[in-house]
Amino acid sequence: MAKQFLRLKQIIGTRDCPRRVPISKSSWWAGIKNGRFPQPIKLGPKTTIWDEADIDALGQEEKMTLIIITIEMLIEKILFSLNKSPFYLFSFPSLITEPR
Repeated sequence: MAKQFLRLKQIIGTRDCPRRVPISKSSWWAGIKNGRFPQPIKLGPKTTIWDEADIDALGQEEKMTLIIITIEMLIEKILFSLNKSPFYLFSFPSLITEPR
């Protein structure tokens, strides 16, 4: 079987294309820079692809970690918009415990 390759929009998704990895574009590139995600293959100055097998190998655990990071970032944005410190949550333990 021939190797399959993916463009960035096929990995992180667009309005018309479902995402394989729940992450923003800037977080994806940061993850590549620090070695967390697979290195891209440059075909030209504006064309970058990834081996589909490398993306699939990220695995369920990595995807769950990305979901958690995304949720943490959303919480930080919400708290920032409310002019609250991230430590605000620790003042209310019921906000960070599991629901009953």
